[in-house]
Formats: sequence, structure tokens, C-alpha cells
Amino acid sequence: MSRPPDARSRPSLTPASLVSWLAESLRTLPGTVRHGLNLRTRQQVSLVVAEANASRPWIWAHEAWRDFLGPVVVDEEILAYAQACAGGGRPVETVLPSGVRATVARAELASLAANGAEAMGERMRGRRPWYPADTAWDTGVALVALPLTVPALAAAGLVRAAARLAPPVPVVEVGAEDEANLLVAVLAHSVPQLLGNAAVRTALLACRPQSPSACGPGKWRPPSVSAGAAWPSTTASRETPES
Repeated sequence: MSRPPDARSRPSLTPASLVSWLAESLRTLPGTVRHGLNLRTRQQVSLVVAEANASRPWIWAHEAWRDFLGPVVVDEEILAYAQACAGGGRPVETVLPSGVRATVARAELASLAANGAEAMGERMRGRRPWYPADTAWDTGVALVALPLTVPALAAAGLVRAAARLAPPVPVVEVGAEDEANLLVAVLAHSVPQLLGNAAVRTALLACRPQSPSACGPGKWRPPSVSAGAAWPSTTASRETPES
């Protein structure tokens, strides 16, 4: 993560942007209920918005969820829309589904409000002037944002810890003799996606007993996948039929 710009150059929530994004949230209310996007995609889009707004708390939170949920490929049109909204400070015209627009609107409100709360912290440290109107507005923003942001950051801290404690993603090794093997190609593409989720990896590796009735420390072996795929703790091998 690159270092965010100085606090004074970070955009924060203003009355105009609040009205604009609240109106967009109301227009896309059905998309808030039925996103049409999976959780991985929503987190990645929200991360793009937080990075564009240099919102340090939400960058940290969305990166934690990304590490926990695993990688995802997001349509370039969706990412371009999120960046355009963040860059312009208001919703832009689009034909994208309401679920995408709702995700961007929520991410904009969250990141801009967090920047407003940080602005109050900057004032307390003498890095911003105490203009009465700006101070009163940012104080109100902070009072609303903090009760919503703190629990979200706490949840992000938990999933970040879970991601760090989870086993690494299995490595699929493809040898020269396997390049034409369709099964190996499918495994090499699918395993990082299917097992990118830290909870799934932990469940598969921490409780894989040698027998259905055994489950516990010292009672399992790390599984290996034939046809050139292996977990990091094993050596990849290709099974050969008995002669």
C-alpha cells in the first residue's frame, strides 16, 4: 500500500457530497439489498474507492478482507466507474447494475466520513486550523462515523488475524510433461481461486483426519493432489500406474 497524501489534501465529506451520495444510495436501494456482486468483488471495489480517497482506515479494512477472502478479478468497467466517482466526488452516469452503484456509494460515504474524522485528529495535533465552520462540520461527521467505523475496523482486525494464521495457498506445480494435460491446467487455474479464502484453507488443512472418526492434532497428513498439484508442505508428484 502506497503512502497516502497529506491529510489536508485528502477529500472529506462535505454537505454537497453528503447530499449527492445519500441521494445515490436511495436511488440504488434495491441494489443495496440485492447486490448482484459477490463479497470478494464488493470488497475489491470498495478498496479501489478507499484508495482513490486516501482513506487510511478503510484501505486497511478492505485490504484485510481481501487477504482473508482471496483474490478476485473485477471487470475493468466496474473499476473505472469506481475511480471516476471517487475522482469526481459525485456519482457519474453509468449503465452498470444498481448493485455496483450501491457498493460505490456506500464506499464513498464511508471513506469520506472517515477522512472527516481524521481531520479532527489532525486539528487536535495542531496540523489543521480550527476554523469554526469546518470544525463544527467535521465534529458532526466524526460523531456519526466513529460508531459505524470502529466495529467495522474491529471485524477487519479479526479477519486479518485469521488470514495470517491460515495455511498458505496450495501451490500447483506444472511440469513440462503436464503442459498438455487439461486436468492440470484446470487445477492450476482453479486452486488459487477456490482455496483463496483463508477460512476454507484452514478448515481443509486443520481438520483432515486419516479416518472419519479421528480429528485432531497429529492425526492427519497434509493432502497431496495428483497430476502435478501439491500443498506447500508436500512435494508434487505424478501418480504412475502399476505395471
